[in-house]
Amino acid sequence: MAAAGRAWDPTVSLRLGHPALVLLERCRGAAPFRAILAHLLRLGLAFETFPMSRLLHFATAVSSPRLAREAELLFHHFTPSPNLYIYNLMLSAAARDSSSSSLSRAAALYRSMLASSVHPDERTFLALLRSVERLPAGRQVHAHVVTSGLRSRAYLRNSLIKMYLDAGDVETAELMFCSTPVSDTASCNIMLSGYVNQGYTAKALRFFRDTASRGIAVDQYTAVALLTCCGRLKNALLGRSVHGVVMRRIDPRDWGLILMNVLLDMYAKCGAMDAAMRVFGEADEKDAISWNTMVAGFVSAGKLDLACKYFFEAPSRDLISWNALLAGFARHKDFSAMIELFNDMLASRVNPDKVTAVTLISAAAEIASKELLHLDPAEEGGYVLLSNLYAAGGHWNHSDKVRQNMEKKE
Repeated sequence: MAAAGRAWDPTVSLRLGHPALVLLERCRGAAPFRAILAHLLRLGLAFETFPMSRLLHFATAVSSPRLAREAELLFHHFTPSPNLYIYNLMLSAAARDSSSSSLSRAAALYRSMLASSVHPDERTFLALLRSVERLPAGRQVHAHVVTSGLRSRAYLRNSLIKMYLDAGDVETAELMFCSTPVSDTASCNIMLSGYVNQGYTAKALRFFRDTASRGIAVDQYTAVALLTCCGRLKNALLGRSVHGVVMRRIDPRDWGLILMNVLLDMYAKCGAMDAAMRVFGEADEKDAISWNTMVAGFVSAGKLDLACKYFFEAPSRDLISWNALLAGFARHKDFSAMIELFNDMLASRVNPDKVTAVTLISAAAEIASKELLHLDPAEEGGYVLLSNLYAAGGHWNHSDKVRQNMEKKE
């Protein structure tokens, strides 16, 4: 390791001069990490701030619940004087954790940070914002941002606007956006996406017209939000207009698969499958989402032959594509083809889900309703079964009608 008699002093330089830390930077697994940790603990280096920061960086960067727990132990028991970088590492790890304790852990870290007279920076508040799920906690983070003097930071301000939009507080988001000295494409995209996600489609379109008139650039994220808006409105004419704007403002080579799939989805939701076919045919790259969108689009448009064509031509099929075609056969009351397809699905080792079950139960209810015509009206068991089948499939109106018919027969 280091030359005999020479201790490595982390205060002299932040260069990764110690061999153990060089190995840590090249570490690719939990077992080597623990060996390096044990070696640093024996040398007493793990208690120094910089080596500990590298250890925590590795433990929090790897997607491993066990390593995350070990990072917590290292932080609480072997880090007497954590600095801003270490606090931000731990806050970011808490923010990535999807468990219910994420916010409480982040809040405890933040309180410890303030008590240690470590001043937060932009990364601190970004991690806290990723941890919050409810508006009251988000407002508290916002208040601390203001008192810290960091509210003018563009990325942090945009994150606050997004937090309010995601929480449904559109009014506060609008106030923050309007108080922004200079609006850029990123902040405008956040507002546009927020309007669309909250269902304010008319506001989203007005907002885009306003920002476009001010010469703010359009990028892929703008296009995705606008096309999503058109799909929800089921307005093919507006969708074609937006498609034209996208063609003029964004080089097709820069579109990317996500934008192409959103464009396909918009046309499919609008029932404009001819346009969807053109986009699909011209695409250089396609994935499972692209194929599934075409299958589901043709099912919705009532063109089952074309839905089958795209289904069987797809390089691979997942549960979504199987469910889409099963629903198509059910809608067209082609139950024999549906059963055959379901058997093929099981043979392909694709496990059904709740959507599959609801489709099958609904189809069974349809078949049962026809068979009841040939039963003795006095036999109530069949009607009870049919009512239960409709209820299990989520068709409550049909279930109620069957029960009402039973009561009339009585």
